[in-house]
Amino acid sequence: MKNHCPNSTNEVLYLQKTQYPNDDFESYFITAQKVKDVLDAGKIPEIRLSQEIKGPKIAVVLAVEKHPDRDEPDYYIPEFYVEAIIKHGGNPVFVGFDKTTEQLENLQPRAIMLIGGDFKFPEDWAEEKLAHDGDLRREKAYEACVEYAKKELLPVLGICAGEQILAGMHGAKLGRVEKHRGILNEYCHNISIKENSLLHRISGLLKAPVNSNHYDVVSAKNLGDCIVTAKAEDGTVEAIELKHPWHWFVLGLQWHPERFYEKDDELTDKIFGKFVFAARGATMIDEREENFAEANLVEITDPHFIVDMIYAKNNNLSGHPIYEQVGLGNKAYIRKEMWERLQKIIPWLEQNNMKLKICDAYRPPEAHMALKAAINETGGGIFASRAVISKHCHGTAIDVLLTDIEGNELSYPTLVDCYTPELTEKIRKNDTKEFYEYCKQGRHDYQNPNMKKKIANREQLRELIESIGLQRYKSEWWHYEMPDEFNFVFPMINYR
Repeated sequence: MKNHCPNSTNEVLYLQKTQYPNDDFESYFITAQKVKDVLDAGKIPEIRLSQEIKGPKIAVVLAVEKHPDRDEPDYYIPEFYVEAIIKHGGNPVFVGFDKTTEQLENLQPRAIMLIGGDFKFPEDWAEEKLAHDGDLRREKAYEACVEYAKKELLPVLGICAGEQILAGMHGAKLGRVEKHRGILNEYCHNISIKENSLLHRISGLLKAPVNSNHYDVVSAKNLGDCIVTAKAEDGTVEAIELKHPWHWFVLGLQWHPERFYEKDDELTDKIFGKFVFAARGATMIDEREENFAEANLVEITDPHFIVDMIYAKNNNLSGHPIYEQVGLGNKAYIRKEMWERLQKIIPWLEQNNMKLKICDAYRPPEAHMALKAAINETGGGIFASRAVISKHCHGTAIDVLLTDIEGNELSYPTLVDCYTPELTEKIRKNDTKEFYEYCKQGRHDYQNPNMKKKIANREQLRELIESIGLQRYKSEWWHYEMPDEFNFVFPMINYR
């Protein structure tokens, strides 16, 4: 079936259901030849379920297997993975091994899940030779998925071999383990979960029973950029996270939680629930609160930085000096840990005769809600729906741009916060169409051949700020924040 547009470069393919010999469960499948035919025709396959599913798109790479009762190999996926995503509010979409990146760009998923299965891994990932049949096409497809997730800052859940590929791509080695095969539908051993890890934060558990079906495993001795966050009783690595994740939800699991999606399994429900939660664009933050005087904040007064807080003036989306009204004024405060990183760019600023302008930093919660009220905004939209969601209110985010030594701003694709005087009245009247069109120019991936200098300035700023360990927000070229592991730790700060 073709896409609705007759000149489209993609073609929609629908999965069917079957039960393969020797399986006690159903699988979704499409013949590999159908996918190949679409690719050979110069189109991109768009692989979906036949039924309409609501929720954020979660891309899953299918497996290829030749079953005895079929004349040709199938792209397929066991029903457990699919139903676990749907149960928790996600919309699974699927990709094959060839032109994987193009398939992802067409689907534009909000998260990626790497399922288990048989793989041939690159030889340099192994502590000892791993004897697997097949080629590297599936593994390369997974690599393409991870690279796409990094580029788009998407959440990733890797299960079994999916975890191993996530680990291998980040410098870990793979080894072998005994007695972890063939027990998929029942609990067979316990895991211990590292306190304050992502897995602990999303589940609230330090111990849990799991199933097991693998013979490859991430080596506990050669972890690269990975962190072990759960182990089996025999020391087998059961969960990994990354030292430098691009999103707060990047998690690898050795067991198969999808097999328990129909059971009353707390760990499975928390994992898939938070994964879909992340796919919706939700942030994982500490919802506690602390007082301003106790928050260990630093006021930025160093002359290498120009403090020009946009919400301390009238010239902003609200049209009011909100920070003056709440008593903060034109003062920029950030967490001490953030200031320690920000100071590292001072030698670069001196060498290049530049300064960094601070347009926003810590934002009092009452100021955040006053901004929303000033533009008649309820719920989410231009500003976060609640102050506790905004990392500015936690003191872990800044809005910045570069200036010359005299304080003249470099040119960028948009103004900070995409403010223009012409749009202000429309925004206050809830007419935001033009504003959101303009916001597209504020994205980090926005390209325009007529803006070469502005985009070069944007990239220069990004490289500088990311070099000190802050992370960008993909929709706003001016916004940078502490890595997510810090945002888990710091509560919202009450100003009064």
